[in-house]
Amino acid sequence: MPRLPPSLVTLARSQHSLLPLLLRQTRSLPLARSELRWLREYVFQLPSSISSPALHRARRHHLKRLCYHRSLGAPLQYLLKTQPFGTVEILCGKGALIPRPETEGTVVKLFQTRRNGVAQEGYGLRVLDLCTGPGSIALLAASLLHDSGSPSGYRVLGVDISDRALRLAQQSLTYNIANGALPPAARQNVGFTKLDLLATDHSAALSTIASFFNHDFTSGREPESVVDIIIANPPYISPQGYWKDTSRSVRLYEPELALVPPPLPKPHGSDYLQEDSFYPAIESLATKLRAPGLVLETGGNDQSARVQHMLAQRNWETSIWTDFAGIHRNVVAWRGNGSWSWLGSLS
Repeated sequence: MPRLPPSLVTLARSQHSLLPLLLRQTRSLPLARSELRWLREYVFQLPSSISSPALHRARRHHLKRLCYHRSLGAPLQYLLKTQPFGTVEILCGKGALIPRPETEGTVVKLFQTRRNGVAQEGYGLRVLDLCTGPGSIALLAASLLHDSGSPSGYRVLGVDISDRALRLAQQSLTYNIANGALPPAARQNVGFTKLDLLATDHSAALSTIASFFNHDFTSGREPESVVDIIIANPPYISPQGYWKDTSRSVRLYEPELALVPPPLPKPHGSDYLQEDSFYPAIESLATKLRAPGLVLETGGNDQSARVQHMLAQRNWETSIWTDFAGIHRNVVAWRGNGSWSWLGSLS
């Protein structure tokens, strides 16, 4: 990283003594000023039993400490404890991935453009969020579905392997109900549970998911879908890409577990790439759940092409969604001319 021009540091210090600390990470004076404003707002809205002027000194000390940690690379979201994500706020902390704007764009695109009549009669829309992390996708989906006023309601289940991430997700659910971003009914309509998507036996996962969506695999009825749509933002970075393409701050603070898939045995004669590990597992689970629609986030153009090819080989219709930067960010898939074929009309 190139050194900051001394003149820029001097200018920053002349405006506020803490700006040079923030400038080390932002590399931009306007952005450093914005971060200082957000940190000040956070510190000064914290409740305290200390009386002034001791309170003022304590808050100044707290602000200085936060700026110092930010100068060392601590993510701003970890310092502020939350990250806005569409109409909800996600609680942030070590052990869970910080929500990204690309993911927010995907969720908004999916649920704001959803056509009427997708949900089966007698059911609310049933959404399964795989690799939920701190619950970002699940909670925003719940908020958008609630705002749509669907008379049959909704059910959203987020799953992850990380206990720490799931605790944050549950806390975020409570937090958003308390601040009015989600209705009290979300306590019943939104759930989070621990599942290992890469396990060779999905029977436990199927039972847990079916139970949440009130589906009985042993009912003897005609096959029907257990969920209506699966959306997933799985770990998709290669071990090499983790060290080459991610920032130092990401490597220091965000969990590698949420970024890089674990190595798996390479099938004989396959073109297996470690960064693609989750996608076949997600497809396999989707097939067992008879999900008619899939929305998968990827690392970009090349990976999207590989995932699209894999899904096409497994008899899915597929299309690509681009993000605001023009990157092939999502692979969407549906079965035949079913109720989710409209996914292919978006780009």
